[in-house]
Amino acid sequence: MKIRSALAFLALTITYNSFAQTTLKPGIWRGVTKTDKGVEIPFNFETMTISGRTILTVVNGAERIKVTDIKYKGDSVFIRMPLFDSEFRVKRVAGNPVGKWTKTRAPNM
Repeated sequence: MKIRSALAFLALTITYNSFAQTTLKPGIWRGVTKTDKGVEIPFNFETMTISGRTILTVVNGAERIKVTDIKYKGDSVFIRMPLFDSEFRVKRVAGNPVGKWTKTRAPNM
């Protein structure tokens, strides 16, 4: 399944404790999107720090999507997807990272 299909779902739960207080830890991680009916769709991603900046790469078979627009605020991480006009908003809940995929809209012209 292409990553575009997986991103069409509204909820995101990242398995593993992939970020510390305010930064994503480098490594290979497994994320899980959930449909509104609760069906889980897993995907992999890799995080790394280069020159003090977090870089995230979504891995979907041979497909690789590089994500550089990552912002931290308190215990939250905002991951803006470059191709899908959307972002993941991830926060610690009871010590675990959970969040939502949010579709954004282009401003009216």
